[in-house]
Amino acid sequence: MRRTAIAWPCSASTSRDHQLEDARALVKKSGVTYPLVQDEAGDINGQGAFPLMRGLPYLAFVAEDGTVTHVEAVVIETSDELVEMVDEHLGVQL
Repeated sequence: MRRTAIAWPCSASTSRDHQLEDARALVKKSGVTYPLVQDEAGDINGQGAFPLMRGLPYLAFVAEDGTVTHVEAVVIETSDELVEMVDEHLGVQL
């Protein structure tokens, strides 16, 4: 089964722009090619599998069928960390 990773920070803080810049830099550095989405308006914050989160970097992996396979408040420091998480939570080797 092909899986898709979707990640977004859920944050109401003024550091949201900085978080987005950091996320974009990591994506560029790591060369990931799966879709990434940010929930800037907070439309899914607190909905379904997503707990109400404020001010934290927050990552979610969602399978192609829409199943949430993993959620975590985490700061990804290296591309290797992200690659490991994609493999572990989506079964996709990058």
